[in-house]
Amino acid sequence: MFKLCYPLGQEAGRSIHHSAVNLEQIERAVAASSGSGVAAGLIQAEGDGGAALPSVSLEQLLYSETAVREGIANAPPPEVLPNLRRLARGLDRVVDLLGHPLEISSGYRCELLNRRVGGTPESQHVLGSAADFTCEPFGPPADVAAAIARSPIRFDQCILEFGRWVHLSFAARPRRRTLSIYSPGVYVEGLRGPDGRALA
Repeated sequence: MFKLCYPLGQEAGRSIHHSAVNLEQIERAVAASSGSGVAAGLIQAEGDGGAALPSVSLEQLLYSETAVREGIANAPPPEVLPNLRRLARGLDRVVDLLGHPLEISSGYRCELLNRRVGGTPESQHVLGSAADFTCEPFGPPADVAAAIARSPIRFDQCILEFGRWVHLSFAARPRRRTLSIYSPGVYVEGLRGPDGRALA
């Protein structure tokens, strides 16, 4: 049995929360999206015996202040949905690891939105495979990235970006690659501080 915890298009906050979600219903939420850049509310599934499953808000993966401001419909095509499911499940594991919600600043980006924010054409955000976030209750982005890198989470790339947020992606064949960037376009291997010191 499936039910919507929030009406479609109604903002439910930007953080990931713990309650049940059925990621198989992403297609239904996207199809019913308003096209405003905020695609759907939290979708809840009741499993056997009403047991709760991990949760993620699709709305948070699609929300973009730039999309809202410029009237860009940031709704993913069907081929991106499997990646969004994988991303949502991966972020649930991060929430469990850190013990706090994530503040997501960027998730999926349609090609137009990606160009507007200066993203590269090959960005994993366009594929629905990556999210940028912080977790202030846990600690600074460097600590968040280091915790993820030390964990058994099967991520594809974990990038400490300008010391201000974490870029995390998931893929069918995860590489568990860690990178850092402090100058536009200049990535270095591993998690490092601005002085080049290894963090993890």
